[in-house]
Amino acid sequence: MPFSSKNLTFAVVKTESTAGTPEWDLSASFPADADFKNRLYDIEVSPEIEFDEDVANIATGDHGELSGLTGKQSATITFSFPLHWGGAAATSPNWSNILAACGLYENAYTTTGIGWQPLKQMDASTLTITVFNMDLGGATPNSTGYLFAGCAGNAVISAENNGKFNVQCTFKGKFVDVVAVANANIPETTGFQTPLAEKLLNASCTINSVAQCISGFSLDLGNDVQPIICQSEATGYESFYIASRKPRFSCNPLQKVVGDDDVYARLLADSNYPMTMVTASSQITVYAPRAQLMPYTIAEREGLVNHEQNYILQRNNNGAAAILATIPDEATFEILQGARA
Repeated sequence: MPFSSKNLTFAVVKTESTAGTPEWDLSASFPADADFKNRLYDIEVSPEIEFDEDVANIATGDHGELSGLTGKQSATITFSFPLHWGGAAATSPNWSNILAACGLYENAYTTTGIGWQPLKQMDASTLTITVFNMDLGGATPNSTGYLFAGCAGNAVISAENNGKFNVQCTFKGKFVDVVAVANANIPETTGFQTPLAEKLLNASCTINSVAQCISGFSLDLGNDVQPIICQSEATGYESFYIASRKPRFSCNPLQKVVGDDDVYARLLADSNYPMTMVTASSQITVYAPRAQLMPYTIAEREGLVNHEQNYILQRNNNGAAAILATIPDEATFEILQGARA
């Protein structure tokens, strides 16, 4: 039978105990039902198999080619998930393991909340990712499992047109295997959390303590993901890691009178200002201690003048005193569930 492309394709991810070592092999070990806990959608896989076709151009006295040679095997895996809270301030959302592999450290504020911060200690945190394509039809369909290990990634948290908070992830990993998985070994989800995504409605957004009126935003973690190449690996890769980070925040506020928000002066001052966005439920806060405005565009939305603004997110302590003592000096932003205290 053919395999369903979108509707029946799903992915299971798990934090690796050892970076680059798969948590299962799909031959003798398989994901548990409890591992299938993330609400992922728009799953796409792009294999990247190096191929040397020059070696096929052997001189034979005619135009026929000989065999080429395959090389390193990796893949890009993309998917999205809704950003929701864990259902209680101190309950970690299931997506925390995904953002850990995007370089965010989970910091528990006792019983009051949880903060996710970009810290260098998370540069080598990796996932095993398996994408399952389901056989079409039948009461007990089988599956093809695509196994990737040593996966590290980047994430973009955004909301458009005052809609849901969405997280789009792009992971790079080594392409380990393609395995036929019998129906009995295909995981079934039992652990989706019930809270729905936060919405950009009745939410507050302030920059330099000035309330802004936006219809969308984007927080790009800005991770540069690179491979650890090693000849001893069958795929040519040990794992992938975050080599550098350049987080950026963008939004589209309506223009204010100069006396309320002198955007041009803020730009020329080469200074930075705290940025805070709090959802209507007050369960999720996106916070940056030092956001520096980059050159902006004067635009139009809904027939009104607005600014397309982009901000460099600087470290909490950028050579001066830390703005917020409860987050590390190196943190350029924090995604906060609940409260810090």
